[in-house]
Amino acid sequence: MQITKALPREPKTMFGRRKLEEREAKLVENDKKTIICGTASASRMTLDFARDLAILKAPLAQRLHTAVENPINDKAQIQQLSKTTDSSLFVHISHTKKRQDNVIFGRMFDHEVAEMFEFQLQTYIGLQDVSSKKPMPQCKPILLFQGDGFNNDDDFRKIKSILQDTFKGRNYDKLSRDALQWVIAFTANNLTDKIIVRSYVINDVTNTTMKQVEEPVHLTPMGFQFELIRRRREVNALLVQKSMVFEEKRKRKDGETVNAEKIEKGIETDEIGRKFAAVHVGMADVKDLNLRKFKGFKEAQLSDESDGEQQEEQYEEMYEDEYEDEYEEEQ
Repeated sequence: MQITKALPREPKTMFGRRKLEEREAKLVENDKKTIICGTASASRMTLDFARDLAILKAPLAQRLHTAVENPINDKAQIQQLSKTTDSSLFVHISHTKKRQDNVIFGRMFDHEVAEMFEFQLQTYIGLQDVSSKKPMPQCKPILLFQGDGFNNDDDFRKIKSILQDTFKGRNYDKLSRDALQWVIAFTANNLTDKIIVRSYVINDVTNTTMKQVEEPVHLTPMGFQFELIRRRREVNALLVQKSMVFEEKRKRKDGETVNAEKIEKGIETDEIGRKFAAVHVGMADVKDLNLRKFKGFKEAQLSDESDGEQQEEQYEEMYEDEYEDEYEEEQ
């Protein structure tokens, strides 16, 4: 017996249509959400890591307590969760005899797994293990990548990109000096497969320019320290290439979808932000123009026509009288 997949239903309300438009691919992406999930046999250390990661990434992280299969073995479940939660990143934890303390960082494109990397988690120190100041909620971290591995190794470059998307937090137009409260340092060497991660909290920000050596910034360990050892990886080259050459599409009034570049062609913007464009219109027939008709014009036309008819009747009567007089004289 063949099992067919049910087609998605079209939204019946305006609220549902707006939600679907928000989930569509955009040229400027929204803040990326992260699914934090794992198997039922996850170890204590990986569970503590997932708990602290959900706390630091809130509200852009959703912790799922249901068992999820390893995405390297089966991608269908994680892709379905990505659709339901509208998430483009995921972190999966597991623990088996062959792969102990396993952590997977992955990225989606159009709710399909584009790339994911598997690591072994070692020497984890949680937030509760260190009694120090902690950053405020929804605080954007400073990401520091150091070492030759992130510059010379292709895999480490991709890992750096995924780590940036996972830990960068919300996108802000402006940041105050007090909002910079914690730092995450990633260290990698191309001779080994290990990435050392350390987190620090900024005690006081006395350096206003962040560039002067005379006023250094004081960092204190806050926990959330661990090491990642590289294991397996899986990259969908077609999806990655598709995400790189993505073009935004908009809808015209007639319903036809076209590229944004074609719509914006011929439009100029000045320094203030006003848009100017030249509109080309074909030849117009003056007879077909719909001009406004005023009541005063109609009355004037009627009065002119009535005056003309009266004059014609007077001329006809005068001509008839002349013809009658001439006829009488001849007889």
